[in-house]
Amino acid sequence: NSKRKTDKVFIQYQGWISLQWTDDHKQQEHNSGNGGSNDAMTHKKSNGRSIPYADEDEGPWTEPVTLGVYRINFNGGLPLRKTSDRDSQVLDVLERGRHFEVLETSVKEDRVRARCLVPPPPISQGNSSNGEEKERHRSAGYQNGYISLANAVSGSTGVSPVPLGAYVAVADCGCPVTEGARLDTKMREVLVRGTCFEVTATRIEEGVVRGLVAWGGFVSLFAPGSGVPSKSSNSNTSNSNGTNGAKQNFTKHGNIRADGGINFAMPVPLGQYSIIYPHGLPVTAGFSRHTPIKTKLKLDDIVEVVETRVEDGKVRGRLSAIICAAGISRGWISIFDPSCRWAKFVGRDSSGNGNGGSGKGASGHRHSQRGTSGRKLDF
Repeated sequence: NSKRKTDKVFIQYQGWISLQWTDDHKQQEHNSGNGGSNDAMTHKKSNGRSIPYADEDEGPWTEPVTLGVYRINFNGGLPLRKTSDRDSQVLDVLERGRHFEVLETSVKEDRVRARCLVPPPPISQGNSSNGEEKERHRSAGYQNGYISLANAVSGSTGVSPVPLGAYVAVADCGCPVTEGARLDTKMREVLVRGTCFEVTATRIEEGVVRGLVAWGGFVSLFAPGSGVPSKSSNSNTSNSNGTNGAKQNFTKHGNIRADGGINFAMPVPLGQYSIIYPHGLPVTAGFSRHTPIKTKLKLDDIVEVVETRVEDGKVRGRLSAIICAAGISRGWISIFDPSCRWAKFVGRDSSGNGNGGSGKGASGHRHSQRGTSGRKLDF
């Protein structure tokens, strides 16, 4: 009977796959003048014969399921369960817009499962003056449990990670960088508004999403809201928005989020960029501006940025394959720094993701950029 329901059978394989080329291998190709071309990277020598590799381009061909902070995007919410088994006890249902921290991941049958830490939901604006509500909120504590991040077969997901990669400080009073992840640890420096910096990991402390800065220290990225937009447009907001008791100097002078929370820094969006530098924008082989130049982009060329990083205060973007006189090429370009711009964001990428970061996903908040080459950024 063709309509008869069949049970899924899961087969576990053991073996090895290629993840990406090593930095040493890519550097050898760049030094030899091949620039990591497909011909140089897809063949190996064996008994005098040329044998193609299974991997056909520069890669990387895989991407890790990142640890750190995620946001629930599924309209119906997702169940938080007691164990990694999908039929274990449901501890809570995390509603759309809730943030949680992933501590560990594993594959269970056809699901990517994550052990996570869930902070209590922020206090809504309507209840922010209710002392009993605040006390109940403080005593709620964090929850530990398991959640499904994605379908391991189809790749569909109901969550999105807070992006890694390049950020810009937007808080009027600057973004304090502390030595530890906790809000009350020693301050190292303050990133003034407009400073570009790179985030390599995220976590939640006292209800505030914190980012590990590439050169060391932690910075507050945003304080999630309750999902209820703030009635006030004043950016000099105190702790009344429900940031779970975060220290006041970390929750002031930021930009109000759509959910009523506060942004202190914004991710540089991934997607399509238009070149506005008229003298040929270099595409370099590696992340550093000092690696060999593969080609130059003309004024008004459109490229797709799939990853962002920061070098010497400049936001650098990794491009997907571009077609140029030398053939199909990949590489990095400079996008902007606090005082100058070489390319401007014009739209989302082919996956519909325009919210920025390292190519690992989006956090659900957006920002706009305006201005032309040489004009100071205004986020």
